[in-house]
Amino acid sequence: MIRRLGSMVVVVALASAAAAWLAPPPSIAASSRCPLPVFGPGSQYHPKINPRNFGPNVDNPLFPLQPGRTFVYAGVKDGQNAIDIFAPSSRTKRIDGVTTRVVEDRLYLDGVLEERTSDYYAQDRCGNVWYFGEDTAELDENGADEGSSFPSEFLPRAFGRFSRADPTGASGGGAGLGLSIVAAIARRHGGAARAVNRPGGGADVSISLPCDAATTAVPRQ
Repeated sequence: MIRRLGSMVVVVALASAAAAWLAPPPSIAASSRCPLPVFGPGSQYHPKINPRNFGPNVDNPLFPLQPGRTFVYAGVKDGQNAIDIFAPSSRTKRIDGVTTRVVEDRLYLDGVLEERTSDYYAQDRCGNVWYFGEDTAELDENGADEGSSFPSEFLPRAFGRFSRADPTGASGGGAGLGLSIVAAIARRHGGAARAVNRPGGGADVSISLPCDAATTAVPRQ
């Protein structure tokens, strides 16, 4: 998330300087012979990005992003108890020609999901870790985000197995089973799932369950 950008700059700056005493993996062992990235304030910041020098496998010992590993941070934000879950995924995304690692980031305030973010990182040949931006959705009190709506032709089949709003898969994401599983769970407990586009943009996905759902579950056939 953007709130950690300041610490990210420190990671990049320290990557080469610390290589001599951290015994880094072979993939970044040459970092002590590499110049540190040059940073400039504001309009003077124009790094030269050669995609051939970057990759999504981030194994810098100061900031390892191993898929399947999850980092949990706890603290206080705006007077509320905050939990941040930072999880490198197996997915990648190409940005400015660079294949980056997608990190799923979730911020909870007082136990309620406040923000979900996909962060993008890549490591250069010297072992420096670079932050390539993020896609962020801030959630309202109902858990709805401010993202894009579903395509109108997708809504009638939103809960079908393997249904995807982007059938080409170009936008990444899963296999199209998530909503179908949600709908199946709701039906098994006598409820229903619903997906609608909001007039102001974005989409709402909800389920409704009977008050006595615990005793009206549909028997397995």
